[in-house]
Amino acid sequence: MGIKGNTLSIEAGDLCGQVVDFLAQTGDVTSRKMFGGHGIFENGLMFALVNSKAKLYFKVGDKNRHDYEKACSSRFGKMPYWEVPKKVMDNDNLLLQWAHISIEVSRKAKK
Repeated sequence: MGIKGNTLSIEAGDLCGQVVDFLAQTGDVTSRKMFGGHGIFENGLMFALVNSKAKLYFKVGDKNRHDYEKACSSRFGKMPYWEVPKKVMDNDNLLLQWAHISIEVSRKAKK
């Protein structure tokens, strides 16, 4: 989620807390510190992350990759996580929809 050993910014912790609180309506959403960032999980499956610079990324697969590419989103290294576009971050309904799809992608990848 960042460079191992990096100090998490206060903003990263705040964003992670806000995302977990907001997405709790989708199920059992939790987080934990990982590799200089935060992993965000739904029922134990990681579907999102917040990096040490307080940017939110959702898991991407065939079902939602086009939406991220269309929004010119950036990928998190070689991992299947892409930055959530500002227009989505600013719209609660869109954020919830995109989170649901990322949760589905995580469930499908688990199988």
